Amino acid sequence: MYAAILQAAAVLVPGIIAGSKKLVKGNEKYLLAIGAYFLLARIAKVAAEQAVSGGIQNGGGANPNSLATEYYQAFHPYVNIFPWMPDGTDEEALFILAARTYDYAAVFNAYRAKYQRNLTDDLQDELSGDYPRYLAILNSK
Repeated sequence: MYAAILQAAAVLVPGIIAGSKKLVKGNEKYLLAIGAYFLLARIAKVAAEQAVSGGIQNGGGANPNSLATEYYQAFHPYVNIFPWMPDGTDEEALFILAARTYDYAAVFNAYRAKYQRNLTDDLQDELSGDYPRYLAILNSK
């Protein structure tokens, strides 16, 4: 759904920019239109890939391997869209994952096998003061 909206925006927005006389003046509007197209097309592509692979928005199931991937994606939410962007953590996605994680040990092991990292250490580093909230959600099931 989101991918289709973004694909439509990738076509419409540049046309609006290029066709406007007041929004942007001169030849800069064509450069802006081209940039808008490529940016929106890239975001639409990533959204479509995440929809197909069962990202956080679509559930993704309780498979420890898919949950390990989703944890990693929550720690690095922009790496697929903008590789040059500074890293940031999607804390809300981590809280959603806590509610969906029933076998933490299996997810921990899958995360370690896949990324050679310690999931607990990454959670403590990234969540800082919100780590107790994560634990409360994880243990509420």
